[in-house]
Amino acid sequence: MQGIRLADEVVPYVSRRYNLTEERVQKVLLAYPSVVSASPADIGKCILHWTGGIPAVIHRMFLGKAENLFEDKCDEIMSTPGLFRLATAILGAMSQDISVSAEDSTAPWPIVSVTLNEAILILDPKRESTSVARQLYEWVDCTILYMDALKNVSFTFPEQLRRFRRQLNNANRYRQLFVLALAVQGFDGRSAGHSNEFLGDYLHTLHGCATNNADNVLVLNAESGHASWQSERTAEPLRVTAVVELNEIFTKWRSNGCEQGLDRVYLRFEIDTDGSLKWFVYGVQFKSGMMKGIITDGNLATQRANYAAHKKVDDATIAGILLTAELGFGRLIGALQKCFPGERFEVGDLTIYTTKKLGAQVEQSNGCHEFGDGVGKFDWTIKCGTEWVKQVLPEDYNRVLFPYTLQRNSEPRSSSPTGVMNLAME
Repeated sequence: MQGIRLADEVVPYVSRRYNLTEERVQKVLLAYPSVVSASPADIGKCILHWTGGIPAVIHRMFLGKAENLFEDKCDEIMSTPGLFRLATAILGAMSQDISVSAEDSTAPWPIVSVTLNEAILILDPKRESTSVARQLYEWVDCTILYMDALKNVSFTFPEQLRRFRRQLNNANRYRQLFVLALAVQGFDGRSAGHSNEFLGDYLHTLHGCATNNADNVLVLNAESGHASWQSERTAEPLRVTAVVELNEIFTKWRSNGCEQGLDRVYLRFEIDTDGSLKWFVYGVQFKSGMMKGIITDGNLATQRANYAAHKKVDDATIAGILLTAELGFGRLIGALQKCFPGERFEVGDLTIYTTKKLGAQVEQSNGCHEFGDGVGKFDWTIKCGTEWVKQVLPEDYNRVLFPYTLQRNSEPRSSSPTGVMNLAME
């Protein structure tokens, strides 16, 4: 499919094709909302915005058929894993280089392309499928994608990406998945908190725990000695009267209004020799981010000095992560003892999950960390990369993040090899 993809070539093409002056071209375009306020310099961009530079669509535009210039493919992009992944990669590139707003319906949306090889790598980083290139050509044939003579691939109609981005903003689950997709693909997701919260809803499966309601937070009030579940959806907190109610519940937590160092926690008991219960408190930290990001060793003494001087603790280092976890365990166990004075609590293990890589100089991916006061210690493990992500997420989500790598044992299909996902929108 050939057409025009350079804004400064569009108006001369239209003028020649329809024997129109540039002033007449501008008058024709006033029928389109996105060009009412456009300056003459932006007219070419506006035509591309609405037509994708496809001659047949340009022809419909200048015949005065202002409505339905193109079929809106936004739902198809949202529901087809390969298209979703390609769209997130292109939007990720735009977020770094171009200032655009999904809410602005007047400014032309820019055309951003990737090479055919880059598109294949985005969809299938390990080159495990033979059907990716064929699928890209099929999407070109049905005008969802555009490929120029130099084999640069982009979405045919720039407006589609604006609508896709806007729909993401209106759906919490999609937005979180979008941020995570950017992290996995190596783009800055802008808010790691979104992808961390998304992962936190599924990681309980790796720890043999029950999941807590996503909006529920365990709130510990050390002063009153009260523990309760609190949620934004319910006005009244639900009091926790016995620590056994917390057994193997994977949850967010707060003490005195804040959480420190541990993104999720859970409790598990052991029966001591005298028949009494001893509660172990386990912690989890997530550090999702760009795959090209690096987790380094860091220096524990330096991080302790930073904390003592009220400076930022570097949580891109293992030393910084362990220090914040130490502080979190101390705060959490102290609050639990105030709320449940007849119980015994000890520090369990810490598991760190990150989509980043370990630096070349990192000596170990697990160990034992001793508290600065010498009173406590905990074992820790760090899991890097994306294998653990594949392990915990439902198959529908994995098809978005890793659409082709899951197809290695299946026969290529003439339709989308990635299938269609069914994501519950909140």
